[in-house]
This record gives sequence, structure tokens and C-alpha cells, in this order.
Amino acid sequence: MYSDEYFSNGQAMLEYLAARFHYPPHYGALGAYQAIYLMYKSTASFVKTKDFPNVNDIYQTQYEEIRRHLLGLSVRDSLYGQSNFNEYRRNIGRGSAGMQWGIPFGSSTNETEMELLLVSPIDQAEVAVLVPAPTSLDCLAGYFVNQSAIAE
Repeated sequence: MYSDEYFSNGQAMLEYLAARFHYPPHYGALGAYQAIYLMYKSTASFVKTKDFPNVNDIYQTQYEEIRRHLLGLSVRDSLYGQSNFNEYRRNIGRGSAGMQWGIPFGSSTNETEMELLLVSPIDQAEVAVLVPAPTSLDCLAGYFVNQSAIAE
């Protein structure tokens, strides 16, 4: 479970926003919160070495330095888990989840038994990664299947 100094978990943050603004936020609010949180942490880390920091002035005159400072930032505890960045400016602090159509462990190879399953991060995978991944529906060249548009 991920937390920071303000919320015990992502659900607590969403519940706070729902109570404060009187409507339930989309779970994407967590990503927006994380971006702001990282900028806050970067700014706090940047100004802590200044004798008399004026944050407004720093943002107006040293924004590029703060942005570059963010690249070296490492945050151990946040609602999104650990955050730190590689040379491509991608957050590599925690493994991201991936899904693919797969055959559940212990099932036959009959295509009708395929399910959308978690394949990464590997320590949480429900099924082995298959490359190329099987598909449950035929897809013509140049097209893709938007899983969210398929009726249940």
C-alpha cells in the first residue's frame, strides 16, 4: 500500500476530494496529484539549501534549474509508490502493470478459455508472458481492438 505524509493511500485521497468538492473524482486524479507532489518535493529539495528562499522569485528566475533538479529527485514514499527517473526521464521507481490475453495456468490451450490477465510486474503476474501475445479477436491489418469499446 502506498502513502505519503498527507494521505494513507490513494483511496483516502480520492475520498477527501469527493468530500471537499462534492463529486467523485476519476482515478486519474491520482496521477495529477503525483505530478504536483513531485514538483512540490523537487522545489522543497531545491530551496532547502538557500538561506532565504523566495519561492515565487525562484519560479520566475530559476524555473529551468528546478526542472533539471527534478530529474535527479528520488521520492521513496508517495501515493504512486517510489519515484525516480532514468536517463529518458521515465519514472522507474516501481514496476508498471501490463495486461495481455493469455491462457490461465492449468487450462487447456482452447482459445475460448483465454482471459485478459496481468502479466507484469513479474512478481504479481497471473500468467506467463507470451510473445507474440495471443489475441481473443481477429484484427485486420491496420486496425486495433479497443477493449474498452467491446460490450461485456
